[in-house]
Amino acid sequence: MGINLKAYLILIVTVLVTLRAGAQEQGYPDMINIDTLEDIFYPVAFDHDNHARMEQMSEGCVVCHHYAEDEEYTACAECHSDDPAEASIQEPTLNGAYHRNCLACHREWSNDSLCETCHQQKKFRFNLRRTLDKSDIFSVKHPHIGSPEIVTLHTPDEAESLVTFHHKEHIELYRYKCVRCHRSESCSTCHDYQGPRELVDKSLKEHHEPCQNCHATENEDHCSFCHQHQVSSGFKHDLTGWPLKAYHATRKCTDCHGDQKPIQALTTTCTACHKNFEAGLFDHAKTGFQLSEEHLEIDCYDCHLDETYASPPECLECHDEEYVYPAYKPGEIINVQ
Repeated sequence: MGINLKAYLILIVTVLVTLRAGAQEQGYPDMINIDTLEDIFYPVAFDHDNHARMEQMSEGCVVCHHYAEDEEYTACAECHSDDPAEASIQEPTLNGAYHRNCLACHREWSNDSLCETCHQQKKFRFNLRRTLDKSDIFSVKHPHIGSPEIVTLHTPDEAESLVTFHHKEHIELYRYKCVRCHRSESCSTCHDYQGPRELVDKSLKEHHEPCQNCHATENEDHCSFCHQHQVSSGFKHDLTGWPLKAYHATRKCTDCHGDQKPIQALTTTCTACHKNFEAGLFDHAKTGFQLSEEHLEIDCYDCHLDETYASPPECLECHDEEYVYPAYKPGEIINVQ
């Protein structure tokens, strides 16, 4: 069914006229001159009536007047000081409060039009304007939030009560970005208008959600991987099922895993990295096992089926059962330094 454009426009005009009449009945001011920085800029003419009518179609006046009670709306300057020395994380200056309200909706502000989007600067005041930047507008910078090396959680209702989260390893070793785990957090996670928020107990699901993106937390057989009697020692390559020995132990992580972020697991097929696994090219003695002469010319995949070198070799393709590894060895074990 097509849209009757004329009827639609009439409806929009009717709604706006009705809202404007309602706004005037409420005594909203039509225009407000914002002149806090008049020594640098000309006052900003804020079309209050138009914004008030728009907000009646959404969440109302509390979008800007966040401390309104019983439909009593106070000016921003009642709470926010114009003295930069009084700025804090919980309560920005009047300058910051104005800009936070405006920029929450007006996203066109950028470095290319830093102030001119809304302001007209007075002449010969460029020396003062250079002191205004984004940090001035958004109030004080947040103190640095340190990254802990480990976080230890206690679960008193569990037999194995200690959960050790190796925070630093996840950032530096696994190369995960913070947002991978901290997905739904904002300022209100730690702060409310009165100051730091009290920490509250989380549900079992909330505790497991950041971990279950990578770990099978819903599988009860895996609980002991995290829930232990003592603080865990952290990452060891043996946990992957691929203990590093001899030549691999001295390699950097990026030599095998590359620079991708986050770090990715590799297959246990050696040919994923090594391209010289062919008879006459690969020195088998480097593995700590010196092949006998009759086996030197045999292709690697004749013994290591499907090129799966992490598994013991198969001998029955060529030998009887009495010549089967490990009772029978196609060479000798040697010491590799």
